[in-house]
Amino acid sequence: MRKRISASIAVLAIVAATAACIHKAGGSQVTPYEKAVTYSAMLAQANNSVAQGVIQLQQAGAIPVDQTDRILRFQYIVASDHEELSRLLADGPAVAKGRAQAIASLLTDIQTRSRILIEGGGLGVKNPQSKQTMEADVSLVVSTAQAIVTSLQMAGVLK
Repeated sequence: MRKRISASIAVLAIVAATAACIHKAGGSQVTPYEKAVTYSAMLAQANNSVAQGVIQLQQAGAIPVDQTDRILRFQYIVASDHEELSRLLADGPAVAKGRAQAIASLLTDIQTRSRILIEGGGLGVKNPQSKQTMEADVSLVVSTAQAIVTSLQMAGVLK
């Protein structure tokens, strides 16, 4: 479990560090829209980390099956929202601007569900260290979704 905490912290650090220093080949700056797409890929990785973490906890007997199911349903919904988000972003910033309401709605849904899971005690993990790891994984989903929102605002796609 300590390895997962270290990994979660490392991913959080990478997300924070890449905000200012993502570059294209040749050294030119990445546009805010390209950053949003990069963060979208990171969101998928963060969401996968939630799934892997809960499966490990359940296999270790640290979380009951019904709670595992609840968290995996959350993870599935986030994955579905992310799939739709990727589709909406795929055609570039000009097209995405026309899809802004749907994009904003998906990102709000991801963040809201994540916060409810953490703040509502929905993780159901009794071991403090394991709970901290799961909270970090779900918090990474929230912060990555916020990074997408911020980047899309900078790109003029979202208001």
